[in-house]
Amino acid sequence: MSRWKQERASDVSKSTVNRELNIIRGCFSRAVDWGGLALSLLRSVKAYKVDDSRIRVLNDDELRMVLTAPAEVALLCRVTLISLNRISEVLGLRREHLGASWMEVCRKGGRVHRIALPEDLRVSLLERCAPSGYIFGEGPQGEPPSQQTASNRVIRTLASLGLSGVTHHTMRHTGVTLMLEAGINPVSFNCWRAGRRCGCWNATGTRATRKSDARSNRTPTVSSRRPQNGHSQKKAPWRI
Repeated sequence: MSRWKQERASDVSKSTVNRELNIIRGCFSRAVDWGGLALSLLRSVKAYKVDDSRIRVLNDDELRMVLTAPAEVALLCRVTLISLNRISEVLGLRREHLGASWMEVCRKGGRVHRIALPEDLRVSLLERCAPSGYIFGEGPQGEPPSQQTASNRVIRTLASLGLSGVTHHTMRHTGVTLMLEAGINPVSFNCWRAGRRCGCWNATGTRATRKSDARSNRTPTVSSRRPQNGHSQKKAPWRI
């Protein structure tokens, strides 16, 4: 079976080989259950390691649905859209991390950066803040929920809105995409000034897709990312 796996991989993709192995493995497992075999012939045959993950990026309609979700989930998602924070980093956000117009972002390794923070988002975060100081604190102790609890909460809430398969991590992919569309290099995003230039999270909270708009001080134009049938879609009036 190992030789067959290697020969088959020369004709088809490794993902296809893995799927076929699963079918064959199921057949041998059933034979063992029925007493026809003592052991499965595939017990020592391992599947190929492949990266089958697909990067999900929200479109305009999906993003609008996320931003109109219940307040807690919408805030968790919106913070990541503008900061690219992981869910554990968002849950660790405290009152002292919020400034007059900025938010401190702690990256892996303990590095701390400041990014521009829209005023309406700042107000919403402060209103959500628990007495313990944690923005997303809950319960008598005001401690934030576990990463798994918060992640499942986002998944279930968004699934109830018709966004199946969308996780909190999807906001990071979407946030990077919005930066690239606004002419911001995500590598250079780790500075407050970059956040100020990007129309995705400027003072008005309006999304920008043109480099010329991102570089200017005027309110950027909101437009569709992907034209359909050769025609641009209508302007989206929502804000991040």
